[in-house]
Amino acid sequence: MQLEDAIHTLQHEFFDILICRTNKPYVEVINTLLSVISEKTYQEKEKIVEILVRLTRCSDLISAKNDLTIA
Repeated sequence: MQLEDAIHTLQHEFFDILICRTNKPYVEVINTLLSVISEKTYQEKEKIVEILVRLTRCSDLISAKNDLTIA
């Protein structure tokens, strides 16, 4: 019985490897898409952060000018 189980397991693993290899192109495409989307998202986030930094600087300048005007 152990020999039959071993042969069964070997056959199972062999076919599993063959079938998994067919998925490889799909996995590569998905990984590439995720990479592109992640990079685009990162770039957009950086643009937004930079805009917020500039807005904060402008706001700080306006507040400083108002403080000088009031004083």
